[in-house]
Order: sequence, then structure tokens, then C-alpha cells
Amino acid sequence: MFAVEYATLFDLINPGLAALDLPIPLGGTSNHFRVETLRRVGAWDAWNVTEDADLGMRLAFAGVRVATLASSTAEEAPVVFASWFRQRVRWQKGWMQTLIVHSRRPLCFAGALGRCRALAALALIGGSTLGGLCGPPLFFAAVWRAVSGQLAAASVWQITGDLAIYLLAVSGLMTMAIPGLTAMRRRRIAARPSILATLPLYYALICVATWAALFDLAIRPHHWAKTEHGLRRIRSAGRPIVQGPKRGRPISI
Repeated sequence: MFAVEYATLFDLINPGLAALDLPIPLGGTSNHFRVETLRRVGAWDAWNVTEDADLGMRLAFAGVRVATLASSTAEEAPVVFASWFRQRVRWQKGWMQTLIVHSRRPLCFAGALGRCRALAALALIGGSTLGGLCGPPLFFAAVWRAVSGQLAAASVWQITGDLAIYLLAVSGLMTMAIPGLTAMRRRRIAARPSILATLPLYYALICVATWAALFDLAIRPHHWAKTEHGLRRIRSAGRPIVQGPKRGRPISI
């Protein structure tokens, strides 16, 4: 799942954002900067737990062009679920911090980026956050009304809203599966049916992590849940843990 997600992000999404000259929340593993540019935008925010994503937004505000390189960086995926969950909570919390910091003055936000670029940034950062928080409750509420018979007595507006939620749920599954399949094909990752069948479960776990991140943001906003690295040589079930590479790494120019 981690390999498919990374292939989708670094082989499809980031190169697409760069080609359209849209803001890119940077990934922290392998970035290349001009030092004078980095200093001009204030370098990294020590209080943001996804300082790379925040820096990507500040580069966009400063009018710095970010491009991707056709290269790969080996990335070690979390070995156990607990490590993955803590990492994901930190990532989601950092994206919330980035959204709060940069959109607290909406008019300045839109003016600095331009309408289209500001909308793209909100859709990417805000959409992933709000989708993780609001998507599951809305979907299960709509399903409950359908299976419990409440939909028959609902108003036209309620029925229209439920149909919109069903449509969003189906389109959401498509936006998971189609880019994932494309990225797997480009990376020559074996498209096993079990991988595709469990994609919704994987994203459901991300939704759980998003809610945990919201509480973590309120209680300890600057706590950094460290991810343990250097475990490539650990063997699981008699086989070495194989990590997939990243491609299309961002570079600010």
C-alpha cells in the first residue's frame, strides 16, 4: 500500500502539479534547493511537523518555481502498523497546521497565489484533511438512512444530498483505484487483486489517523511522532523487507 501510494504521489500527482505550475507540498526525503532561495523564504518552520509541506507553500507564495526530477530515492516504509499510524497522524496534523497558517487570511492567500493556484492548494491540502474528517461520517449516515428505511420518508433535499454523497463515494473509490493502477503499471508493481480490494480499507485507516491528528493538534500541536528508520535489514517471515523507490522528486529553481 505504501509503495502504491508513493508511486501515485511522486510519479503522477507531483509531476502533474509541477507541469501545471501549481503549489506542491514537498516531500521531505529528497529535495534540492538553491540556498539563497531557501533563505529568502525563511527555510523550514521548526514548529510545523510537516515542515516540507509548509515550505512548499511558502515557495509558492514567493513565486518560486518547483519542478520534478526524473530520478528515484529509496524510501523505507514503516515496518509495523503502529509506526505507520503514528507517522500518518503526524503527516495529517502537519497538513492541518499548514492549512491553518496559510489560509488564515483568505484574501491575502488568494491574492498571493492567484485564484486558480489558491483553489488548487485548498483542494489538495484542505480536501485531504476535510475528506478524512467528514467523508466517513457523511457516508455512513447516508447508508444508514437507506438501509433503515428513513430515506423513503426523507425530503427532496435530503434525498438529493444522499445521492450526492453516494456519487462522491463512488468517484472517491475511482480516484483511489485509477491513479493507483496507473502508478503500479508505470512502476511495474504486480497488480494483485488483494491490493486493489483493500485500498478502501487503507484509506479508511487514513481517515482514522486524520481524526487522531485533529485531537493531537488540539492537545500537543508541536509534538513530533518520530518514525524509526534504518530497519531495512530486519527480516519478516524469513524474507527481507523490500522498499520501493520514489520518482519525480521536487526541486526548487
